[in-house]
Amino acid sequence: MFSSCGGNYGRLSISSEINNSFLNAAVLPDYNYYYSGPEGLPTAILRIKNKYKLVSDLWVAFEPSQELLKKYVENIRFHYKHLSRPYPYGYEVIYCNGETIGGWYSIWDWTAVECLKDKKVNVYPPPLSDPFQDGINDKDKTD
Repeated sequence: MFSSCGGNYGRLSISSEINNSFLNAAVLPDYNYYYSGPEGLPTAILRIKNKYKLVSDLWVAFEPSQELLKKYVENIRFHYKHLSRPYPYGYEVIYCNGETIGGWYSIWDWTAVECLKDKKVNVYPPPLSDPFQDGINDKDKTD
């Protein structure tokens, strides 16, 4: 939705490589790691190349370890395991110039990637709510 606005916005792009790196809890050097939402149940995990600066107070930076990254991924997967869709997956974070600058892991497959001057970026976190609370995917809801 936001990526179609053009201008100073990048986008997310689905990626099996990014997905597998999160599933394997691969901690990549030269990246900064963040999560959004509660620590026990993040709504998204974000990694951004060190040469870019994330400009947002809505993400929590964390020092990645394989164990911690695995825990965050498993918490997201466990919480949404009953959904047929959406299901957590990995996406490339693509800057306005087309460069892949990071990775995103979430059930949410869209966000605004705002490109700012001097290699700064604002990646908007997903909503904090469960998709069912907003009436999204009610047809998939199981009792």
